[in-house]
Amino acid sequence: MISRSHKLSSLQKGLIAAAFGLEILALVAYGVVGKLSSPVAANAAAGTGSSCSSAAYAANPIVAENTCPGTSDWRANLPLGPQNAIEAFTAPVSVGIGQSIKMYVSTTAPSYSFRVYRMGWYQGFGGRLVYSSKAIQGINQPAPLVDQATRMVSASNWQNAVTLAIPTSWVSGVYVVKLVSSAGFMRYAEFVVRNDASPAPILFQSSVLTYQAGNSWGGRSLDGNGAPNTMGDRSFAVSFDRPEVANAGLSDFTTYEYNLLSWLERQGYNVTYTTDVDTDQHGQTLLQHRLFLDSGHDEYWSSGMRTSIAQARAAGVSLAFFGANDAYWHVRLQPSPLGADRVVVCYKDAGIDPLSGHNPASATTLWQNAPLNQPAQALLGAMFSGVITGPAPLILSSGAAPFLHGTALHAGSALAGLEGADFGTNAAGGDMGAFDSVFPNLGIAPALTILASSPVKAQSNGNDNPNPNGQVIPTATATLYTAPGGARVFDAATYWWALGLQNMHADASVPSGSYSSRDFEQFTSNLLGYLLHANASQSN
Repeated sequence: MISRSHKLSSLQKGLIAAAFGLEILALVAYGVVGKLSSPVAANAAAGTGSSCSSAAYAANPIVAENTCPGTSDWRANLPLGPQNAIEAFTAPVSVGIGQSIKMYVSTTAPSYSFRVYRMGWYQGFGGRLVYSSKAIQGINQPAPLVDQATRMVSASNWQNAVTLAIPTSWVSGVYVVKLVSSAGFMRYAEFVVRNDASPAPILFQSSVLTYQAGNSWGGRSLDGNGAPNTMGDRSFAVSFDRPEVANAGLSDFTTYEYNLLSWLERQGYNVTYTTDVDTDQHGQTLLQHRLFLDSGHDEYWSSGMRTSIAQARAAGVSLAFFGANDAYWHVRLQPSPLGADRVVVCYKDAGIDPLSGHNPASATTLWQNAPLNQPAQALLGAMFSGVITGPAPLILSSGAAPFLHGTALHAGSALAGLEGADFGTNAAGGDMGAFDSVFPNLGIAPALTILASSPVKAQSNGNDNPNPNGQVIPTATATLYTAPGGARVFDAATYWWALGLQNMHADASVPSGSYSSRDFEQFTSNLLGYLLHANASQSN
């Protein structure tokens, strides 16, 4: 355990309602004045003179925020116990600064407490403690509701929410709640804090729709083993109104997003955070930034998401997809009793979707299938091809040459593990990641540049394979192109690009070895500089 010393300002006071029920917690940030102890990229704002305590008001809040003292206490260091020992979810999944978020908690213990951490670099500790609660009376919540038509599981009947008031002094980011019961068990919940007025050059999207699609809490998810045209063991809809099962409640965040997030903050990039639900609801905010960055695994997209991202590209906002298997399934978002866009509908077959007959644009099927006919490749430059079944390096192509200055890399350089990471059987079932390829029959972006072309051992994903002849293209292809409006679009074509930058070992299912190198970091920095330069004339 890391010891910490905090100096609290007069603003750093917590108000906890004495009565059990709806507790109003005025969350305040811990902070001390400190010096940046991590390397900062050349593009980071320098000389702001800002300290931890005023980070939210700095020209680059990320640099100032990461002078704050870090801690590793956010990591799992207690037994999880049975699923119902303690668990929680938040509503909504993201919140603007100065707004409030509710947390619904169930525990079999008499009481519990929780701590809130902001995730980042923080001298390599990976998180910063921003709030610690007092003991709160526990409640064992009722069994969830189950919709018989769709098998959707919902805990919207849970009561006695804790309300968290987010101070304006908090810096936008991903926040993790570590809940500990009086019986000594722990679980996580998480949420994103947004700053919708931020002009930061980079907007980082957390893909919570895909998290929820694979969440099997209550026994059902959208990712069941049934064939696309049968119910099988999956549901046709899932709800955010329930805890997460995977990774003790953190779902895919630590698997696919955390390493890139932490690296960006270590390098001092000016970045602000959002979710794909917000991209659906508030797509106009993408236009405030130079680069929209989508990390990891963003498989489930709504029409609102796709429209917002396409409009941003048309307006000159560059796009970076640091993952694979993105924009694959079309989903509809519907309200729940706890708020807007908290139900994710995906029948995975237009023929059984009750809305597709009279409203074809709403059909929840593959984006490239009828009646949608919008392959992801039209936006990303490449698209999902299959599942990797063996270790595979990322192999650079000649198209990467303009971005290799300052490195010892060259066309043909093979970067171990960055396509198919060698980690054996993981929680997802033993595959080594999905990958993207360029499909010649689906239209190729003008002047498409191939940055990496990596042969892989792979297999089809079953009946939903995008290639009309059902065959996998056995080459993972990272791509780059310039759209007519000047935006630059990058697709990494792998889940594991960020492992070449760093591995914070925050998820036991992620490879324990290190695939990172300074050369690959520099290559990525050069590429980000190119993507950001597309709109360098903007004031932000």
